[in-house]
Amino acid sequence: MKIVLYSHAGSYNHGCEAIVRSTLKLFSDNEIILYSKVMREDIEYGLDNLCSIQQAGQLGKKNMYYYFTRIVAKLIHIKYFYRKLVTKNFIDSVNKNNIYFSVGGDNYCYDNIIWGCIYLNKRVNKKGAKTVLWGVSIEPYIISKKRVRKDLQKYALIVARESITYQALLDAGIKNVLLCPDPAFILDKVELLWPDGFKCDKDIVGINISPMALDYSRNSAIILQNYKKLIDYILDNTDYSIALIPHVIWNGGDDRVINSLLYEDYRGNNRVVCIDDHNCEELKGYIARCRFFVGARTHSTIAAYSSMIPTLVVGYSVKANGIAKDLFGEYEHYVLSVQEIGDENELTNHFIWIMQHEDEIKDRLIDIQARFSKKYEQTKAAILQLMR
Repeated sequence: MKIVLYSHAGSYNHGCEAIVRSTLKLFSDNEIILYSKVMREDIEYGLDNLCSIQQAGQLGKKNMYYYFTRIVAKLIHIKYFYRKLVTKNFIDSVNKNNIYFSVGGDNYCYDNIIWGCIYLNKRVNKKGAKTVLWGVSIEPYIISKKRVRKDLQKYALIVARESITYQALLDAGIKNVLLCPDPAFILDKVELLWPDGFKCDKDIVGINISPMALDYSRNSAIILQNYKKLIDYILDNTDYSIALIPHVIWNGGDDRVINSLLYEDYRGNNRVVCIDDHNCEELKGYIARCRFFVGARTHSTIAAYSSMIPTLVVGYSVKANGIAKDLFGEYEHYVLSVQEIGDENELTNHFIWIMQHEDEIKDRLIDIQARFSKKYEQTKAAILQLMR
């Protein structure tokens, strides 16, 4: 029996790439096939050297049927034909003797994605194959929707990556659930040289900002001002250097665009650098050498947490709160929700608290992650049991 990964959006989101790489590591004894929305992205970052990759659908063939699906989706809001087109290769390949992992960790958090997940789960189950919802976070209010609950009950197993989602699933009467940390906690790292001219002989603060964090905020200008205030505070009050580190480079959601905006005010300052795009292991290599980290993208913060780096999360959904709660027992000081930021100094004030509690945060990260291996072993055993 093969493991087939699907609902993978492509490796320009390095969080998606990190989930795939760490899943391949966890199930290294099994044959794994990856169905990707954008196969060329995965090849660009070398995933084809690790597993077989297939294009999930016919997105690149912009023929008459393609334009028909887009017109229907736009005019009468029926996306069935479009979903069928962009997943056709995957659906046609479904074999009841394989097991299927839906790997988009937060796909069920967003209304514009969730209905595609429901469509795929229904189609795969209809062909007699077992599905696993892998490393998922779901907003509790979404689980309360009848159609979503019905869909979730079709999975042979749901692996929640944090306890808020786990408890919400149980409260909704869904029993086929396990709690296990995001697989990216076991992602390997690769250390590259820092860019020439960057003052990296002192401690470094890594910073990640996401366009999505701006979209979810009440005032995007305030979010940017918070980041600028934080950078100014670090430069004026410490001898730390600052690395602006991207983690997603999608069109319309490219972290490097925001990094460039921030960097303009500090161009020529050898204590501030913009890191270019790299694969997720190489980005983790940069993050792992920071003394502190401030991040919006979930898997940039997981790269920091798993490297025992005291981290402040700029959060915008349940996943940030849930992951922090499982690590520290609370999320109040460890996550700053963008929806609640109203003052330009809030990010700086939260970062100061992280600095003041550095040692206890590191000790906590070391202690709790030492227990993660047992969780992975139990989850892997449950999945292998499904494959028998």
